[in-house]
Amino acid sequence: MVKPFLQERTKNKISIFSHEPKQWKAAMLAEIDADELPVSYGGTLTDPDGNPNCITMASYLRQMASLFYSVKTLLIYSGKHGR
Repeated sequence: MVKPFLQERTKNKISIFSHEPKQWKAAMLAEIDADELPVSYGGTLTDPDGNPNCITMASYLRQMASLFYSVKTLLIYSGKHGR
C-alpha cells in the first residue's frame, strides 16, 4: 500500500519477515552483536537477574528517552535551540 510512494533507496532498507523466528532472528544477528541483543530476540543478553526480556534495560532506556525529550523541550522554550 505504501510501497509505490517510497524511493528505491528507502525500500532497500526495509525487510519484512514472517513470524518464523529462524528467519528474523538470523537477520537481527546479522546486524546486531549477540551480546547486545536480548535472549528473547535470539541474542545472549539478559538482565542482571537473568530475565531474557531485559526489562530493567527497557525501563532505563525509557527513562533516558524521557529525559532527552524534556531537555530538548526546555531548550526550545528557552530559545537556545538553534532553528
